[in-house]
Amino acid sequence: VFTLQRDVSRCINGCNSCAEICPQGISPRLDQTVDCSLCGECMMVCPTHCLSVRRRRRLSPRLAKAALLFWLVSAGPLFAHHFKGLPHYNYFENYPQVPEEEFLGQAGEYEMSLVVYDFQGIHSQNIEDPENVRLFLLVFNLLNSRVYHGELTFEILDGDRVLLSKRYEKAQLENMYSAQRNLSDTGDYAVRLTLHDDGGRQCVIPFRLSSQTTHWGRWIALGLLVLIAVTAVGARKARLVQDRCEAHNRNLSSTAYTQ
Repeated sequence: VFTLQRDVSRCINGCNSCAEICPQGISPRLDQTVDCSLCGECMMVCPTHCLSVRRRRRLSPRLAKAALLFWLVSAGPLFAHHFKGLPHYNYFENYPQVPEEEFLGQAGEYEMSLVVYDFQGIHSQNIEDPENVRLFLLVFNLLNSRVYHGELTFEILDGDRVLLSKRYEKAQLENMYSAQRNLSDTGDYAVRLTLHDDGGRQCVIPFRLSSQTTHWGRWIALGLLVLIAVTAVGARKARLVQDRCEAHNRNLSSTAYTQ
């Protein structure tokens, strides 16, 4: 959906900073960005900041169907590396590079994508601040196919209460806005966004933490175990009743024969 794009008018001839630092060995200067993982390294070293993350062009219906078929076939063995260019320096040492969930919102021609990271590491015993939550936002204009990077107010809400309010003059690295706050798993959370460069247009995106999500897989597995146990106990009781009936019938037959 998103790709790295270069502003040719700002790119310096002969500069190779992006190609030299790229961990995947590609050259954004030559627009070789098909295999780009959006790690953001080249954007940080570019002296003119001519690189940015933008949405790809819309696919034709035929290409869209082919892409969907490819995704369905290959989704099993694929593993996510990281989300939409979140820089590597934002990761904890043992941080899983897959977000918990993406939450979408829309206001007019703008589509908002909110990603919530609320688990600091793969090993829970190493968590330094378990309630720390980091939110990353990307705002995309569907009409002109450009990422919004103007003035924005980012508020975190718990019901009607404002927990955090930050105002940005412009987007941060990779045209994204971010905020972090300690949040417990008992809140009713949402973010309220105000786009000041578009007349103060607002959008509210509800979100939840991973600790607030019901993990149905565990409950289903537990239910199956209980069902198996009940079935086994019931079968055992039915077998005992049958054995007693057979023994009683044999006793009756033996008594009748003796008489």
